[in-house]
Amino acid sequence: MKKLYDFLEIPIIVILSAVIGSSLLLFDLPAWIAISSAVLLVLIIAKFFKYIIREIEKLENIQATNQDGDKTVINESNLAQSPTFASHAFDAIKTPIFIIDQYSRVNLANLAAKRRFAIESLGARVETSVRSPEILRAVERAMDENKLVSVNIEHHFPETIYENIEITPFNHDGRFFYIVSLNDETNLRKAEKMRVDFLANAGHELRTPLSSIRGFLETLQGSAKDDEKARERFIAIMVTQGERMSRLINDILSLSKIELNEHLPPKDIVSLNGTLDFAINSTSPIIENYKSEVVLNLPTNEVSIIGQADQIQQIVINLLENALKYGAYGEKVLISVGHGIDLETIQEIGTKSIAGSSYATLCAPQKIAGQTYSYVRIENAGKGIEKKYMSRLSERFYRIDDESAHIKGTGLGLAIVKHIINRHKGGFLVESTPQIKTAFTFFIPN
Repeated sequence: MKKLYDFLEIPIIVILSAVIGSSLLLFDLPAWIAISSAVLLVLIIAKFFKYIIREIEKLENIQATNQDGDKTVINESNLAQSPTFASHAFDAIKTPIFIIDQYSRVNLANLAAKRRFAIESLGARVETSVRSPEILRAVERAMDENKLVSVNIEHHFPETIYENIEITPFNHDGRFFYIVSLNDETNLRKAEKMRVDFLANAGHELRTPLSSIRGFLETLQGSAKDDEKARERFIAIMVTQGERMSRLINDILSLSKIELNEHLPPKDIVSLNGTLDFAINSTSPIIENYKSEVVLNLPTNEVSIIGQADQIQQIVINLLENALKYGAYGEKVLISVGHGIDLETIQEIGTKSIAGSSYATLCAPQKIAGQTYSYVRIENAGKGIEKKYMSRLSERFYRIDDESAHIKGTGLGLAIVKHIINRHKGGFLVESTPQIKTAFTFFIPN
């Protein structure tokens, strides 16, 4: 309809102008007024007809009945055909996706892929931006075999990330192109790993206390059934074993929850001053039990870090409880805090503050130019830790196995501390001189 109108538009305007102008001359109007009025009126009529035709075409494009006439389908609109619309939709996808041609040149990349691989200009070879050998090998394989290739890769620094890479070939105008997409499977893989670890570790660690409780119950049912003193002693032991199992399960669940979110850095502002006060108050029964004193040295100004408050509290409470339980009875525990310190200075404070000490780095942050940290150092006097044990202190279920290890923990406390610090992009140091002092230092970015 529009094509027909476009073809007849000029002849119709000329004819209508002549007819209307002739009619106006009958009213004894000057010729120039009659002709100009006729042309203006015809142009208004032509514009109205164009508007009607345009609206009809919009309705035809939006709805069209299929051949059976039983349903309505939506045709492609001008919006969907717009290059800017497709580009914006592509950039809105959070999964990194880019397309390369048969010569390994990046032809198209969404915003997530540009940020991930620092792609600054299109047309360059994929190797100039993508440095992962696993991805490049997968691309080569997809090009050689000309079929879908899917591979799983792992990154372990600065945090563990699991990804699935898919390279999908397609043909366009006789040329082959390849869609490369990266799907984050970290949560899925970690959840599966935690399930397996929980079953293996819980079964192993719970076996001893369960066997002990079962043995005492069998004894109470048999030979000690009427022995009042034995019954009281056995029940006290079973209560202790039950408490140990409860602590173990709580620690395992806590560690699993922390590991699940370890790749998601926290964003809250946390006051270290308030956190330390809370930790000292929480451990006051233990402080009194060991006849100890906690000395807190704080800067004059409020110290704040980026973190998650309950997890920072968990770090301090774990380290403070260890300092009290494994330190000398009745001795002081010293807590020092620093703010706005660079990485090299903190390394000095955390590893070379005790005379003749050995030290180990249990976890370290990625080095960032100009980054400063706040640190907390918890120091106690006592037996200390020998160098041969230090590197394994933050392993899960690891305990120092010697005759003087009278405190039987779950072996998960320092593992929990390490994973929380990793999530906060911080560091964790231990320094000790046997028979003198031990100090644990953790630091978090400001």
